[in-house]
Amino acid sequence: MMTSIELTQENEQFVEEALAQGQYRSPDELLNEALSQLREYRELMTHIEEGTQQLRDGLYIEVDEAGLRAFFDDVKSRGRARAEARKNAP
Repeated sequence: MMTSIELTQENEQFVEEALAQGQYRSPDELLNEALSQLREYRELMTHIEEGTQQLRDGLYIEVDEAGLRAFFDDVKSRGRARAEARKNAP
């Protein structure tokens, strides 16, 4: 598919500089990377909006410092146990 696009002077200069610096091999590569980043950004924003709505809906728990420390200690303990089991596995 052949598509023609018009860039602002600022964006055209950005593309030229990125190509000159060897960051991308072609304008197509740069544009594909930019679109990939845009998709990831939109996905992240969707997750943020979902999380924000969950907070508004009261779907969260409050944890004090001691509870948080205990949570992370448990995570570390389970991770170490899992690593040890892998190390000892045949």
